[in-house]
Amino acid sequence: MRRRVSPWVLDVGIVLLAAGEYLTVRSRVGPWVAATYVLAVAALAFRRKWPVAVTLAAVPAAASGYLWLAPLAALATAAALVPARLAVYGCAGLIFLAAASPKSVAEARDRNVDQWAATLIGPALFSIGPTAWGQLARTRRELAARLRELQHSKEQERRLSVEKAVVEERARLAREMHDGVSHHVSLLSMEAHLLALEATDAEARSRAERIGELGGRAVDELRDVLGVLRGSGAADRLPRLAGLPGLIEASGLPVHVEGTVSPQHPGLTPERELAVYRTVQEALTNAAKHAPGSRITVSVGVCARTSVLGVDVVNSATAHGAVGERPSSYGHEDGHGHGHGHGHGHGHGHGLVGLRERAERLGGSATAGHEPDGGFAVRVRLPLSAGHPAD
Repeated sequence: MRRRVSPWVLDVGIVLLAAGEYLTVRSRVGPWVAATYVLAVAALAFRRKWPVAVTLAAVPAAASGYLWLAPLAALATAAALVPARLAVYGCAGLIFLAAASPKSVAEARDRNVDQWAATLIGPALFSIGPTAWGQLARTRRELAARLRELQHSKEQERRLSVEKAVVEERARLAREMHDGVSHHVSLLSMEAHLLALEATDAEARSRAERIGELGGRAVDELRDVLGVLRGSGAADRLPRLAGLPGLIEASGLPVHVEGTVSPQHPGLTPERELAVYRTVQEALTNAAKHAPGSRITVSVGVCARTSVLGVDVVNSATAHGAVGERPSSYGHEDGHGHGHGHGHGHGHGHGLVGLRERAERLGGSATAGHEPDGGFAVRVRLPLSAGHPAD
C-alpha cells in the first residue's frame, strides 16, 4: 500500500522550493521583484486556508516574468480546494494577464503578431496547467468520496438484507414452535384439567390441577417467547425478578431463599433479570429431576465492592446417597448436566450450557458442579457495570 505524504511535509517542501527559485535569478532582479516574491512565498504557508487570497498575493510575482513556482502552486491549490469555478477561472485569468503583459509600452509597441503569439503561449500554459491539475485533483477527491458513499450504502443494504433474513427466520421458527410445542403443551394442560375433574382421590386431583397450572404457565411463557421471535414487542412480558417468588412456589420444592435484589438496582437491566430467572428455573428443574427430596437454597445478591450480581442455587445430597456417582463435566452430566445419578429424563445438558452462554453474552460466567457435602450447585456471576470482572 502506497504511503501518503503528510500535508505539512508537502507544504514545507513547496515553500522551500519556491524560496530556492529566487536564488537562481537574484542577480537579474531588482528589490521590487524580490519583495513581490517574498510576499508570494510567505503567503504559500496559508494556501490551504485562504487559497484565493494566496493566489492574488502571487500575481505580482507572476508579472515579474522570472519567478513561477509560487504562483503555480497557489493557483493549483485554489483550483483543487475552491468549489466556485468562477473564482478559480478569475484567478487563472489574473495570473495569465500578469505573466503575458509587456513590461513597458515600448515593448508592447515593438512586438509583431508572431512575437505576441509566442509570448502568450507560455503564460497560457502557465495558467491553464495548474488550473487543470487542481480541478483534476478535486474531481478525483470527489469521486473517491462518492465511491466511499456507494460502498457504505452497499454495506448498509447488505446489513439490512441480513437483518431481514434473520427476522424472517425468527418468524418461521416462531410458527414451527407454535404449531408443534405450543400445541402439545396445550393438549397436556387440557388433559391434566380433565384428569383433575375426573379424579376421586384428593391427592391425585391436586397433582393434576398443579400439572394443568404448570402447563398453562408454560404455554403463556412460550407465547411470550414466540412474540419476541416475531418482533411483536412481547419482550416486556418475559420473566423478571418479580416473578421469582411465583416460580419457586409453583415448583412445589422445599426452597429456602436468601437475599433479594431490587429491580431498581443500578445496572440491573431486563436481560440480567431474565438471566437470574432462567438460572433459578433451570436449577430447580434439574434438582427436581435429578435430586428429588433434597433441600434447596436460592441466594441472590450484589457484591457492593465489585458491583457483580451473584445467583447461587444449591441443593443438598439426597437420602439415597447416590449423588456424584458419575464424573461431571459442565454441560454433559447425567440428564441436563446435573450429574446426580438420579436422572429420570433424557436431556443432553443443553440447559446448563444455555445458562453459561447467556451469562457469557452478558459479560459474566456460570459454573455448575458438586459440592464437598455431596450436593450440587449452580452459580452465575453477572457484572452490573462496565469494567468489573465477574468473580
